[in-house]
Amino acid sequence: MAIADSPAPPQEPRRIQRVPKRHLLAPTIFAVAITTMLVWGYRQQQNSALSAETGIGYWLGIVGVTCMVLLLSYPLAKRVRWINRYIAVRHWFRLHMMLGILGPTAILFHCNFQLGSLNSSVALVCMLLVVVSGIVGRYFYSKVHLGLYGQKANSTALLAHARQQQIELHSRFSHFPDLARQIDLLFQKMIPQDPDRVHLGAAMLAAPRRWWARRVFEWHLRKHNEAELHAIWKQTKTSLGSYLDTLRKLAQLRLFERLLSWWHVLHLPIFIMMLITAVIHIWAVHRY
Repeated sequence: MAIADSPAPPQEPRRIQRVPKRHLLAPTIFAVAITTMLVWGYRQQQNSALSAETGIGYWLGIVGVTCMVLLLSYPLAKRVRWINRYIAVRHWFRLHMMLGILGPTAILFHCNFQLGSLNSSVALVCMLLVVVSGIVGRYFYSKVHLGLYGQKANSTALLAHARQQQIELHSRFSHFPDLARQIDLLFQKMIPQDPDRVHLGAAMLAAPRRWWARRVFEWHLRKHNEAELHAIWKQTKTSLGSYLDTLRKLAQLRLFERLLSWWHVLHLPIFIMMLITAVIHIWAVHRY
């Protein structure tokens, strides 16, 4: 059966390379460990013997500030060729993300999760703004890349990849016309007419449409009792999920590219403000 309104897939300008889920295990463990430390530290703040002026508490402040300054290594690595000659930019990005978590964690233990003098409070608030901004940027980044450390998504390559997935799934359900037709309808409903433009409605509805499309397909599946179909479904349900993920990312790509570009404009001034307030805080502490 021919696929309605489905021309032959164009040649991909570059291969879609997604990051295997197993590569996300280390970031997940890291996030859980940091969250556990922060919860424990907050609950123990009344019993903590750390002092911001002396001992371990003082050195945690030094470590935290050093980590925040070293965040500049990532933007430098992207712009200065000799820095990334031996270490790929993606590794600098991993380091950037780790330092962006370790630095604020050390600072929070340094101040014992409490506001202090005016200059220290302003520095702490600026640092927390940078952290929140970084989390938002990380979310936008994930929407325009294939995985946490994957290549940047490209609408042409994604569209070709979605076409290929559509044809493969259609051929698997070719003996069940209603299911094959659902595969084609998913493409028509979720993909904007012009993927190279920002479509706010399509981007906002992409995730619920993905969820609903999966439910509708399973509902059509339950109308059949053939053992052959259930065997096919066991082999293709992961492929269907991947197909829907590709359609969702393609529908949202241009919007999140725009949001990420705006975020870059706002994030740098916040970061500079944090560095200035940190310098003033350090000067005030040692001056007075």
